[in-house]
Amino acid sequence: KTRKKILPILLVAASLILTSGLAQALQVGDKAPDFELDSSKGGKLKLSSLKGKNVLINFYVLDFADLIKDLQASGSDNYPAFQAENTEVVGISANAPFSQKAFADFTKINYALLSEKPMLLAVNLD
Repeated sequence: KTRKKILPILLVAASLILTSGLAQALQVGDKAPDFELDSSKGGKLKLSSLKGKNVLINFYVLDFADLIKDLQASGSDNYPAFQAENTEVVGISANAPFSQKAFADFTKINYALLSEKPMLLAVNLD
């Protein structure tokens, strides 16, 4: 049981290490470069389509990992509060769109999960 909990924690830690360049390159309120990615809601989502809104980007590693399910569900539970503050939430991972859709349906996530296979956006947003 402990091993099942350690792997997601290690994956999140690895994700934080890989994306630490993002935290240094962009600060809260900075304008991010535009991107367009496949969405779990179908089609593509372009960042510029959310112009005028605050955007909370949640980079994550794996669909269906226990810790990730809890984190994404927390974001989903709070989604109405984010919307009330003119904030759109999106999750970004390297998972395939079909996996993200299944994950969103399974966990009842009500915001878009975006697929970026090489995960270069997380590392190179600067």
